[in-house]
Amino acid sequence: MILNFQTPSEKYDRTFFAGLLAYLKQRLTFAVSTEEAAPRIILLSPDGKSWNVTVDNSGDLVVAQNTGTIKER
Repeated sequence: MILNFQTPSEKYDRTFFAGLLAYLKQRLTFAVSTEEAAPRIILLSPDGKSWNVTVDNSGDLVVAQNTGTIKER
């Protein structure tokens, strides 16, 4: 995951926001791993629907609408 935050404008407390953005970057970096596989990802389409994206045993992507009723792990 690549996180690039802009520098806060002069009207904001730069020290506070620099610390906040550093904290968020540190915490969010651990949310996605390049060394650990996840069974699925959930993506949000522009119309507000969420979609499960998985990979089958052939390596093909499988996309299905997320109904919110199945909690896989």
